[in-house]
Amino acid sequence: MTEGWERDPGWPIDWLTLVPGVFLIRSRRAGVDGLVALRQLFAAFSVGVAATSVVVVVLAQGPGPTQPQWTFGVLLLVIGAASVTACTRAGPSLDCGDDASLVESFRARFLIGLAFAESAALLGFVAFFLTGQEWMYFAGAAMTAVGFWRLAPTAAHLDQAQAVLRAAGCTRSLVAALRRTGT
Repeated sequence: MTEGWERDPGWPIDWLTLVPGVFLIRSRRAGVDGLVALRQLFAAFSVGVAATSVVVVVLAQGPGPTQPQWTFGVLLLVIGAASVTACTRAGPSLDCGDDASLVESFRARFLIGLAFAESAALLGFVAFFLTGQEWMYFAGAAMTAVGFWRLAPTAAHLDQAQAVLRAAGCTRSLVAALRRTGT
């Protein structure tokens, strides 16, 4: 087991940070562990997709528009599949110049990937409003869940990124850099 900053702190989620806006306020505090803050941000995005499903279920109870479904369904599947594929391939490569560059490049890649992954749920939400078919949101949300699963800042994913860094000759610890830098 590694000591100090290189030790993965796990997923200690401050549940209040899942409330929109609270994350930004709390993450600006001094001494915030950057990896924990990144994981809390990830959890907040995940909760947002789940909370939107509640809105969809409630809105689906009322009368809604009925447009041809197949066009939106095919478009949703194509764009959703592309977003899941792009979520782990988008963004800059990791820059091992110094800890700040490493963290900045990791966060940029993570946030760009998060945006790509979430786009499937957002498109599903639009398709739900246009067609009145709630399954379209849930199809998009399922693709988003796959993208989020591929992006989650888990210990295994961080180990994979560290292996890529080592293969490129970088001896910096990604976990230590993320933890020390804060948000």
